[in-house]
Amino acid sequence: DDELQAVVLGYDVRDLIVDGRDIWAATENGGLLHIVPDELYGWVVSDLNVEQGLPSQKVFALLKDDNEMLIGTNRGIVSYQPSSVAPKVLISRVLSRRLHDPAEWTGTIALEFPQNSLLVEASGLSSRTFPEQFQYSFLLKDAAGKMIEKRLSREAQYSAANLKPGEYSIEARAYSKDLLVSEPAVVRFSIAMSPFPWTATALGVLLFIAILALIWAIVERRRIVLRNRELALARSDLANEAERERGRIARDLHDQTLADLRSLMMKSDRLLPDNPEFRGEIESVSTEIRRICEDLSPSVLENVGLVAALEFLLSRSVANHRFTANENSDELVKFPLSVQLHIYRIAQEILSNIKHHSSADLVEMSVEAFVDQRLILTITDNGMPFSPNSAIDRGRGISNIRSRANIINAQIAWDEGPEGHNLFTLIIAG
Repeated sequence: DDELQAVVLGYDVRDLIVDGRDIWAATENGGLLHIVPDELYGWVVSDLNVEQGLPSQKVFALLKDDNEMLIGTNRGIVSYQPSSVAPKVLISRVLSRRLHDPAEWTGTIALEFPQNSLLVEASGLSSRTFPEQFQYSFLLKDAAGKMIEKRLSREAQYSAANLKPGEYSIEARAYSKDLLVSEPAVVRFSIAMSPFPWTATALGVLLFIAILALIWAIVERRRIVLRNRELALARSDLANEAERERGRIARDLHDQTLADLRSLMMKSDRLLPDNPEFRGEIESVSTEIRRICEDLSPSVLENVGLVAALEFLLSRSVANHRFTANENSDELVKFPLSVQLHIYRIAQEILSNIKHHSSADLVEMSVEAFVDQRLILTITDNGMPFSPNSAIDRGRGISNIRSRANIINAQIAWDEGPEGHNLFTLIIAG
């Protein structure tokens, strides 16, 4: 194209012959150079030197006549006839993860996933070219015939690597010393697509479901915790409201009914001075009403504290009793009045059950209070064995005990005592 191009460098050229596409150059330091232009690879160069029969590497003159060329060297003239027989090329080895049998080369070699590379080794055949003197060209094409990669070198191996899924072909050619090119030898192969990852997809789906289940469980647990907290608050409010209602009834009885009884007793003194039985009956009713008022709203809690109130409750409920408490227990009990009231009501219910069902002739109560706000209440009797889980003993009293214990976060238990009798335990962890 009317432009100078560098073809070979570092040679001292003394003569030049252009014969069609073939260029012959006589060099003083490299023998005879044979140069041919190629559409794919540009300029292809082959050298003829002492290994091919020249008497010297120093060539000074060239003369070509038909198929014969006279070569003038510093050691005489040599006659050279270029060959007109093209070489042949054979595929000698095809290798992927394994060595493929020659019978597979005739068809399309299917490479299983995850294989994406193939190595092809070629071998040139010519009577006038030694094996190491061949040049090999390799063309990698896709299924549409589009060239992906090309290479020309003396290396007889070519490796196509990191290919995408699809069908490919490798065309191998051999160039002889006379730069005659062989017919191509073609190896066809296919790269398989990656199979659908059923296992990974299934694991992913299971993981997604597990995450959803975990999220749902967390949300549901929070909802249950919130609901339980609301229920606990509702139970506490209901219990407190019941205690307030008890207090109101106790005040009404104390303020109104006892006042009416006192008025009736004064009138009976004026109207029936000689009938002391009627006055005694009124006094007995008044005493019973005061006891009911105290049961409804135990003022002893506010007056003397929980430990003394429990001792007073035991003495009033059971004739034969024994009460023990650790030192300074009154000062160590710092629960709110509502919590103390629930403890008092639980002890009251236990003593009522012992009185009506156990036939015990001795009841022992023990209170242990600690600095860290722990409290242990034990009630022991020597009556008949009692099981709160049996159908006979199950009633509103047991459910009330458990409900109140749940409100104040207390642990309760009925066990067998050291001598085979009943042992009730209430523990507040603090």
